[in-house]
Amino acid sequence: MARRRRHLTAVPYRGPSIAEQLDAVYAELPKMECKGACWDSCSAIDMTEAERSRITRKYGLTIRPLDAVKSNREVRCPALTRFGQCSVYDLRPIICRIWGLVPTMRCNYGCVPEGGHISDKQAWMLMARIHEINGDHHLAQRIREMWADEETALAYFRERQRRDEMAWEWKRRRAALDGSALYIGPAGISRTPIRADQSPRGV
Repeated sequence: MARRRRHLTAVPYRGPSIAEQLDAVYAELPKMECKGACWDSCSAIDMTEAERSRITRKYGLTIRPLDAVKSNREVRCPALTRFGQCSVYDLRPIICRIWGLVPTMRCNYGCVPEGGHISDKQAWMLMARIHEINGDHHLAQRIREMWADEETALAYFRERQRRDEMAWEWKRRRAALDGSALYIGPAGISRTPIRADQSPRGV
């Protein structure tokens, strides 16, 4: 008796999801033990729509695009808790992940990635890939073109780092002259008098 042939339905391979692609890029970044003291640098940030919607779906938190915020220096990141901790840390965008990993975005509190800093160009090439995952191929290409002249690109970001460090030092000195420091306690972030043996940085 002849056997009946089974008809198999082919399932098209769709490839990795957007979330899986994002995680694959993030996994290429070196690990760094964060002291949790850099919350004072967490102001308004920019991210891709893929990263933003992922955060919204899991946490119900909407982080407005940077161009919708008046000044990124004046707005506290809405993902920060009252204790200065990131409430979306596992899904934080690429810009937050490279903070402290590259020479022009060094951590003010001395955190250093395992194996040392990666180059600024490496970090930006990873950011270009994130934009491609988001479907923004034009911006990804612009990033690559910017870093084609690595010397000019580095000069720009080193100058920006210098200005950021000056602004941070100004905040530190203002806290010292004010006789107070930012403090994270049971009631959240507040100011507390500085003792003689305390750093003006506070946390």
